[in-house]
Amino acid sequence: MRFRWSAVIGPLSAVVVLVVACAEGSSADPGGAGGETDAGVLEATTPTPSEDSGAEPEDDAGDADAGGAVSPACAAALAAATFDFEGGDQGWVHAVSDGAEAHASWPFDPWTRGTASTIPCPDGQCFGAERNQNYAQCHRGELISPRIDLAACADEEVVLVFTHAYAFWSGSFSGQTWFDGGIVEISKDDGATWQVPNGTYPGTVKILGTRGSYNCVIPNGFHVDGKSGFTGAQQTASTVEIAMPAGSLTANVRVRFSQAAGVSTAANDHARAGTAAGWRVDDVHFAVK
Repeated sequence: MRFRWSAVIGPLSAVVVLVVACAEGSSADPGGAGGETDAGVLEATTPTPSEDSGAEPEDDAGDADAGGAVSPACAAALAAATFDFEGGDQGWVHAVSDGAEAHASWPFDPWTRGTASTIPCPDGQCFGAERNQNYAQCHRGELISPRIDLAACADEEVVLVFTHAYAFWSGSFSGQTWFDGGIVEISKDDGATWQVPNGTYPGTVKILGTRGSYNCVIPNGFHVDGKSGFTGAQQTASTVEIAMPAGSLTANVRVRFSQAAGVSTAANDHARAGTAAGWRVDDVHFAVK
């Protein structure tokens, strides 16, 4: 907080101020130098000048704009929500999506953690779908973060940051072009609801669920279908920033990476030759813009 001092004190005023100061004592008000809040969090504060000083303290909104620094609580929350996947899964889980687990006759969930060969991890170990072979057609799997508390950053502009690389099948059938792919989703309520945050994405996922006489399991039940996301191929690692949606900075944030594929060739359930290497996700964290 900054103060603009503008008081002009004449000789008589100086005498009055001196007398008052002597009567009240020379020490400053201990309550104005900072202390704990009711919640027990130590907050740095600035002594409040008296009305006689003519100081004009700025409002709280101006403090953040002028200093450009986030609160200690927000900084701590951001530091805690950092995932490099080198030492373990770090609370992330993966699963079959869209209810297809009831029909699992091949690997619907392609996500695993480790090193990768078909497309290398951006940095050491990562999560990949899949990591060492082409993914199976007609799969659908999701990689889900642990619960993340970002409530302390609710007044900030926060971005989700991650490094990734990918290769997805696309092709033409029945006069249309179809795109396997992956999407990023954010939940503000511990996974009860999900949304794709606004951003600039390379394409729209468009799943080919039926190809001639061959149908995927639940061919019209791919939740990634029709959503903005990552399609095509970008096999060189790049870092992405996606703005967190308004109202999503709660104590119950989760992030989900969902990948799915349609029928690239009308072959069999385990067909991989006509698909692609899939997605690599690494170094997930958040930052204030």
